Amino acid sequence: VVSRSTDQGATWSAPSIAFQAANSTITPDKDWLAVNDYPAAANSGRLITTWTNFTATSGNLLSAVSDDRGTSWSAPVAITPNGAFNQGSLPLFLPDGSLVVVYVTFPNASAVTPFTIQCKRSADGGRTFPAGATTIATSVAIWDDPDLRNGGFLPAAAVARQSGEIFVCYAALIGGSPRVLVAKSSDQGSTWSAPVVVSDNPAGMSVDNPAVAVTPDGQTVSVVFMDKRNSPVSADGHSYSIDHYAAQSFDGGATWQKVLYKNENVG
Repeated sequence: VVSRSTDQGATWSAPSIAFQAANSTITPDKDWLAVNDYPAAANSGRLITTWTNFTATSGNLLSAVSDDRGTSWSAPVAITPNGAFNQGSLPLFLPDGSLVVVYVTFPNASAVTPFTIQCKRSADGGRTFPAGATTIATSVAIWDDPDLRNGGFLPAAAVARQSGEIFVCYAALIGGSPRVLVAKSSDQGSTWSAPVVVSDNPAGMSVDNPAVAVTPDGQTVSVVFMDKRNSPVSADGHSYSIDHYAAQSFDGGATWQKVLYKNENVG
Protein backbone atom coordinates (compact mmCIF):
# COMPACT_ATOMS: atom_id res chain seq x y z
CA VAL A 1 0.00 0.00 0.00
CA VAL A 2 1.01 3.61 -0.57
CA SER A 3 0.14 6.72 1.44
CA ARG A 4 0.75 10.32 0.37
CA SER A 5 1.28 13.55 2.30
CA THR A 6 0.70 17.00 0.82
CA ASP A 7 1.73 18.94 3.93
CA GLN A 8 5.32 17.82 4.49
CA GLY A 9 4.36 14.74 6.47
CA ALA A 10 1.98 16.34 9.00
CA THR A 11 -0.97 14.29 7.71
CA TRP A 12 -1.31 11.33 5.38
CA SER A 13 -3.88 9.98 2.95
CA ALA A 14 -5.56 6.65 3.48
CA PRO A 15 -3.40 3.94 1.91
CA SER A 16 -4.12 2.95 -1.67
CA ILE A 17 -3.53 -0.67 -2.63
CA ALA A 18 -0.80 -1.05 -5.23
CA PHE A 19 -0.90 -4.85 -5.14
CA GLN A 20 -2.82 -7.51 -3.25
CA ALA A 21 -1.92 -11.18 -3.43
CA ALA A 22 -4.67 -13.45 -4.68
CA ASN A 23 -4.10 -15.92 -1.85
CA SER A 24 -1.81 -16.76 1.05
CA THR A 25 0.58 -18.80 -1.10
CA ILE A 26 2.04 -15.53 -2.44
CA THR A 27 4.02 -13.25 -0.12
CA PRO A 28 4.98 -9.83 -1.51
CA ASP A 29 8.20 -8.61 0.08
CA LYS A 30 10.92 -5.90 -0.15
CA ASP A 31 8.65 -3.34 -1.80
CA TRP A 32 10.26 -0.11 -3.00
CA LEU A 33 8.99 3.18 -4.42
CA ALA A 34 10.45 5.63 -6.94
CA VAL A 35 9.11 8.94 -8.28
CA ASN A 36 9.85 10.44 -11.69
CA ASP A 37 10.54 14.01 -10.56
CA TYR A 38 12.30 15.14 -13.76
CA PRO A 39 9.95 17.96 -14.87
CA ALA A 40 10.79 17.83 -18.60
CA ALA A 41 11.10 14.05 -18.94
CA ALA A 42 8.68 11.57 -20.43
CA ASN A 43 6.35 10.09 -17.80
CA SER A 44 7.06 12.99 -15.43
CA GLY A 45 5.22 12.57 -12.13
CA ARG A 46 4.91 8.80 -12.46
CA LEU A 47 5.28 6.59 -9.39
CA ILE A 48 6.48 3.01 -9.56
CA THR A 49 6.62 0.36 -6.88
CA THR A 50 8.54 -2.88 -7.27
CA TRP A 51 8.56 -5.96 -5.07
CA THR A 52 9.30 -9.69 -4.89
CA ASN A 53 6.46 -12.21 -5.03
CA PHE A 54 7.63 -15.13 -2.93
CA THR A 55 6.04 -18.55 -3.29
CA ALA A 56 7.16 -21.91 -1.95
CA THR A 57 9.35 -22.42 -5.02
CA SER A 58 10.25 -19.02 -6.48
CA GLY A 59 10.69 -15.29 -6.03
CA ASN A 60 9.97 -13.23 -9.12
CA LEU A 61 9.90 -9.43 -9.37
CA LEU A 62 6.84 -7.37 -10.28
CA SER A 63 5.97 -3.68 -10.58
CA ALA A 64 2.98 -1.36 -10.76
CA VAL A 65 2.82 2.30 -11.80
CA SER A 66 0.60 5.24 -10.91
CA ASP A 67 0.13 8.36 -13.03
CA ASP A 68 -2.30 10.05 -10.63
CA ARG A 69 -0.04 10.53 -7.60
CA GLY A 70 -0.81 7.15 -6.10
CA THR A 71 -4.60 7.26 -6.23
CA SER A 72 -4.80 4.27 -8.58
CA TRP A 73 -2.31 1.69 -9.78
CA SER A 74 -1.79 -0.35 -12.92
CA ALA A 75 -2.09 -4.11 -13.03
CA PRO A 76 1.17 -5.74 -11.93
CA VAL A 77 3.81 -6.26 -14.61
CA ALA A 78 6.46 -8.97 -14.46
CA ILE A 79 10.05 -7.72 -14.36
CA THR A 80 11.48 -11.23 -14.16
CA PRO A 81 9.75 -14.44 -15.28
CA ASN A 82 7.79 -16.83 -13.10
CA GLY A 83 10.05 -19.39 -11.51
CA ALA A 84 12.92 -16.94 -11.04
CA PHE A 85 14.84 -16.50 -7.79
CA ASN A 86 15.20 -12.76 -7.24
CA GLN A 87 15.22 -10.23 -4.43
CA GLY A 88 16.02 -6.65 -3.53
CA SER A 89 14.56 -4.68 -6.46
CA LEU A 90 15.52 -0.99 -6.68
CA PRO A 91 13.67 1.13 -9.30
CA LEU A 92 15.44 4.28 -10.52
CA PHE A 93 14.11 6.82 -13.01
CA LEU A 94 16.65 8.24 -15.45
CA PRO A 95 16.72 11.83 -16.77
CA ASP A 96 14.97 10.85 -20.04
CA GLY A 97 12.03 9.29 -18.18
CA SER A 98 13.09 5.69 -18.73
CA LEU A 99 13.59 3.41 -15.75
CA VAL A 100 16.12 0.87 -14.55
CA VAL A 101 15.60 -1.76 -11.88
CA VAL A 102 18.61 -3.12 -9.99
CA TYR A 103 18.12 -6.51 -8.34
CA VAL A 104 19.74 -9.74 -7.19
CA THR A 105 19.39 -13.18 -8.78
CA PHE A 106 20.06 -16.25 -6.64
CA PRO A 107 21.44 -19.52 -8.06
CA ASN A 108 18.38 -21.55 -7.00
CA ALA A 109 15.54 -21.70 -4.49
CA SER A 110 17.67 -22.98 -1.60
CA ALA A 111 20.97 -21.13 -2.14
CA VAL A 112 21.69 -17.41 -1.73
CA THR A 113 25.36 -17.38 -2.68
CA PRO A 114 27.06 -16.77 -4.96
CA PHE A 115 24.47 -14.42 -6.44
CA THR A 116 24.56 -11.99 -9.34
CA ILE A 117 23.47 -8.34 -9.36
CA GLN A 118 21.52 -7.45 -12.48
CA CYS A 119 19.81 -4.49 -14.13
CA LYS A 120 16.80 -4.21 -16.43
CA ARG A 121 15.80 -1.06 -18.29
CA SER A 122 12.25 -0.08 -19.20
CA ALA A 123 12.20 2.45 -22.05
CA ASP A 124 8.59 3.41 -21.29
CA GLY A 125 9.13 4.26 -17.63
CA GLY A 126 8.10 0.98 -16.05
CA ARG A 127 5.11 -0.05 -18.16
CA THR A 128 6.98 -2.94 -19.81
CA PHE A 129 10.32 -4.72 -19.42
CA PRO A 130 11.02 -6.40 -22.77
CA ALA A 131 14.81 -6.01 -22.72
CA GLY A 132 17.10 -8.62 -21.28
CA ALA A 133 19.00 -8.02 -18.07
CA THR A 134 22.56 -6.78 -17.95
CA THR A 135 24.97 -8.00 -15.28
CA ILE A 136 26.45 -5.57 -12.76
CA ALA A 137 28.40 -8.14 -10.74
CA THR A 138 28.86 -11.89 -11.08
CA SER A 139 29.49 -14.60 -8.50
CA VAL A 140 29.03 -12.31 -5.49
CA ALA A 141 29.96 -14.14 -2.29
CA ILE A 142 27.52 -12.95 0.35
CA TRP A 143 28.77 -11.61 3.67
CA ASP A 144 26.44 -12.31 6.58
CA ASP A 145 27.59 -10.78 9.86
CA PRO A 146 27.20 -13.35 12.67
CA ASP A 147 25.89 -10.79 15.19
CA LEU A 148 23.93 -8.37 13.01
CA ARG A 149 20.76 -8.81 10.99
CA ASN A 150 21.99 -7.25 7.80
CA GLY A 151 21.00 -7.05 4.14
CA GLY A 152 23.83 -8.95 2.53
CA PHE A 153 21.87 -9.44 -0.70
CA LEU A 154 20.39 -5.91 -0.86
CA PRO A 155 22.42 -3.53 -3.05
CA ALA A 156 21.90 0.24 -3.05
CA ALA A 157 21.90 2.53 -6.10
CA ALA A 158 21.74 6.18 -7.13
CA VAL A 159 21.45 8.17 -10.37
CA ALA A 160 23.29 11.40 -11.21
CA ARG A 161 20.43 13.71 -12.18
CA GLN A 162 22.25 15.56 -14.97
CA SER A 163 24.66 13.00 -16.41
CA GLY A 164 22.37 10.00 -15.93
CA GLU A 165 25.21 7.83 -14.63
CA ILE A 166 24.12 4.99 -12.35
CA PHE A 167 26.11 3.88 -9.30
CA VAL A 168 25.48 0.61 -7.46
CA CYS A 169 27.10 -0.39 -4.17
CA TYR A 170 27.00 -3.63 -2.21
CA ALA A 171 28.89 -5.67 0.39
CA ALA A 172 30.64 -8.92 -0.47
CA LEU A 173 33.46 -11.23 0.52
CA ILE A 174 36.64 -10.37 -1.39
CA GLY A 175 39.68 -12.53 -0.68
CA GLY A 176 37.91 -13.88 2.38
CA SER A 177 37.21 -10.43 3.91
CA PRO A 178 34.03 -8.33 3.84
CA ARG A 179 34.34 -5.29 1.56
CA VAL A 180 32.12 -2.58 0.10
CA LEU A 181 32.20 -2.33 -3.69
CA VAL A 182 30.87 0.12 -6.29
CA ALA A 183 30.08 -0.35 -9.98
CA LYS A 184 29.06 2.34 -12.49
CA SER A 185 27.15 2.57 -15.76
CA SER A 186 27.39 5.55 -18.14
CA ASP A 187 24.99 4.18 -20.77
CA GLN A 188 21.65 3.67 -18.98
CA GLY A 189 22.64 0.31 -17.55
CA SER A 190 23.69 -1.33 -20.83
CA THR A 191 27.26 -1.90 -19.63
CA TRP A 192 28.96 -1.68 -16.25
CA SER A 193 32.42 -0.94 -14.99
CA ALA A 194 34.27 -3.59 -13.04
CA PRO A 195 33.30 -3.25 -9.35
CA VAL A 196 35.96 -1.57 -7.23
CA VAL A 197 36.54 -1.89 -3.48
CA VAL A 198 35.86 1.43 -1.71
CA SER A 199 36.11 0.40 1.97
CA ASP A 200 39.45 0.10 3.77
CA ASN A 201 38.28 -1.87 6.78
CA PRO A 202 40.94 -4.16 8.25
CA ALA A 203 40.95 -7.71 6.93
CA GLY A 204 38.20 -9.81 8.50
CA MET A 205 36.35 -6.80 9.95
CA SER A 206 32.67 -6.67 9.10
CA VAL A 207 31.16 -4.05 6.79
CA ASP A 208 27.45 -4.07 5.99
CA ASN A 209 24.47 -2.23 4.54
CA PRO A 210 26.12 0.36 2.27
CA ALA A 211 24.19 3.27 0.76
CA VAL A 212 25.24 5.56 -2.08
CA ALA A 213 24.52 9.15 -3.16
CA VAL A 214 25.85 11.15 -6.12
CA THR A 215 25.88 14.80 -7.15
CA PRO A 216 23.91 15.78 -10.30
CA ASP A 217 27.06 15.96 -12.45
CA GLY A 218 28.12 12.45 -11.42
CA GLN A 219 31.49 13.58 -10.08
CA THR A 220 31.14 13.38 -6.29
CA VAL A 221 30.02 9.94 -5.13
CA SER A 222 29.52 9.19 -1.45
CA VAL A 223 29.14 5.74 0.09
CA VAL A 224 28.24 5.24 3.76
CA PHE A 225 28.37 1.82 5.42
CA MET A 226 28.32 0.07 8.78
CA ASP A 227 31.77 -0.93 10.01
CA LYS A 228 32.86 -3.02 13.02
CA ARG A 229 36.57 -2.14 13.10
CA ASN A 230 36.22 -0.43 16.49
CA SER A 231 33.81 -2.89 18.06
CA PRO A 232 35.13 -4.65 21.17
CA VAL A 233 34.72 -8.39 21.51
CA SER A 234 32.48 -9.19 24.47
CA ALA A 235 32.97 -11.95 27.01
CA ASP A 236 30.84 -14.32 24.96
CA GLY A 237 33.11 -13.88 21.95
CA HIS A 238 30.70 -11.72 19.94
CA SER A 239 30.91 -8.17 18.63
CA TYR A 240 27.77 -6.10 19.15
CA SER A 241 28.74 -2.49 18.38
CA ILE A 242 29.01 -0.75 15.03
CA ASP A 243 30.07 2.59 13.54
CA HIS A 244 29.24 4.38 10.32
CA TYR A 245 32.14 5.05 7.96
CA ALA A 246 32.18 6.75 4.59
CA ALA A 247 34.18 6.77 1.38
CA GLN A 248 34.05 9.44 -1.32
CA SER A 249 35.11 9.84 -4.91
CA PHE A 250 35.55 13.26 -6.51
CA ASP A 251 36.23 12.01 -10.03
CA GLY A 252 33.12 10.01 -10.86
CA GLY A 253 34.21 6.82 -9.13
CA ALA A 254 37.68 6.51 -10.69
CA THR A 255 39.50 6.93 -7.36
CA TRP A 256 38.31 6.88 -3.75
CA GLN A 257 39.21 8.57 -0.49
CA LYS A 258 38.38 6.25 2.36
CA VAL A 259 37.36 6.64 5.99
CA LEU A 260 36.24 10.24 5.66
CA TYR A 261 33.76 10.16 8.51
CA LYS A 262 33.07 8.16 11.65
CA ASN A 263 30.26 8.67 14.11
CA GLU A 264 30.07 7.65 17.73
CA ASN A 265 30.11 3.95 18.44
CA VAL A 266 26.60 2.68 19.01
CA GLY A 267 25.64 -0.62 20.56
